[in-house]
Amino acid sequence: MKRTCPVGYKLIHGVVVVDPDESTLVKKMYEMCISGKSLKQIADVMEPYFDDVVINKPKIARILSDRRYLGDELFEGIIDEDTFYKANSLKSGRATSPANPDKAEILGLRISVRCPVCGSRMKRFHVEKRKKQYWKCTEAVCKKTVYINDSDMIEQLKDVMYELTAIPYVASNDYIQKSINSAMLEKNIIEQISSQTFDKNTIKERILELSEMLYMDIPNTGFVKMKIASSLNEYNEDQYLKTINEIGSKIEFGEDNTVSLVLRDGCRYVRKEHHADRREDNIVYRSYEANC
Repeated sequence: MKRTCPVGYKLIHGVVVVDPDESTLVKKMYEMCISGKSLKQIADVMEPYFDDVVINKPKIARILSDRRYLGDELFEGIIDEDTFYKANSLKSGRATSPANPDKAEILGLRISVRCPVCGSRMKRFHVEKRKKQYWKCTEAVCKKTVYINDSDMIEQLKDVMYELTAIPYVASNDYIQKSINSAMLEKNIIEQISSQTFDKNTIKERILELSEMLYMDIPNTGFVKMKIASSLNEYNEDQYLKTINEIGSKIEFGEDNTVSLVLRDGCRYVRKEHHADRREDNIVYRSYEANC
């Protein structure tokens, strides 16, 4: 069974609830981090307990930095704030940059990242000394720069993907209907030719009509939606980039470094964060917006 929730949670009748067994393991991961265990040591201990998810160093790192474990409108809290921030502080202090920053996880994206000002492509840059990343517009006149770390960008994309998989994606039946119509016309043409009493000009007109219908089927939005629905149905959290590359057309930056995923059907999804008190960065309420 494919996983549709973060480790520590499960989906029951469309509602996200805490998984008692997995939530205990998540708490143990945080405890091990605070006690001084490395990400690899934590992964080695935890890996045997999971069958439907790959537990490795990157996965442990994502779990330890996932703010959903603090609780929000979708997820019941599993980790208290003191534990969360202490673990992240220790993890960041022990973290080292990969020997080759060009092998960063975010580079698995195959769809373009677009400038919020002019819409041109943006290019990622890595500052090795500061262990920071930023994106810069490739348009010479614009040169808009967006400062966002890979981890923040990945977290937003994963949250958007979770939202897409948590709510059933409805595919249009336009493509199905059009395919049926073209199939019926093709059958009619074959029947007339088989009868040997057909009019050549009529058959010619119908063949041209069929060709036009088949051509129109190719870019049909309904077909695109069906492909998106199929990819989302097979979604695996550990292969989120693969699914994003399949269903996405581009990624756009917005205000406050928000990251939007634009699907191939034109719908745009973005995670919004609302702070109850700007002085308390740990109080965050998340919602999602979709524009089609």
